[in-house]
Amino acid sequence: MGDFDFGGSPGGTDRYSRAMDSQGFKEPTSRSPVDAPPGWKGGQVDQTGGMVMVRRWYTEPGMSRVHDSRPGRQYEYEVAYGQDPGVSLQRYEWSGRSGAYEFDGVVESVPVQNNSDRAKAEAALRLMRKHSDKTK
Repeated sequence: MGDFDFGGSPGGTDRYSRAMDSQGFKEPTSRSPVDAPPGWKGGQVDQTGGMVMVRRWYTEPGMSRVHDSRPGRQYEYEVAYGQDPGVSLQRYEWSGRSGAYEFDGVVESVPVQNNSDRAKAEAALRLMRKHSDKTK
């Protein structure tokens, strides 16, 4: 198994820490570097697999908005970024068949000129504020 940490906490392994450093994430990695608006939570750095890291925020459970143009459907939203110079807002639709939210598309992506953790966190905050109606 080597130094792989299966639920890994930041600083849990040298490999995990090196991956976060090499992908540009700065402490604190376990919490948001910006204050998320009401209705959003998260901000921690998560591993998506293969030591690929993303920092993500998501709408709180139970705060999903029923989409006006698709009555009866329920959504969760996520704002996330990784090592690429951009931030995106993604939508996930509830599936009664699978009993989980499934990816339904990218709502908006914005490029970030300064490819730093802080600059991308601030862009993520702007997206969360712009789309705050999605938490109502």
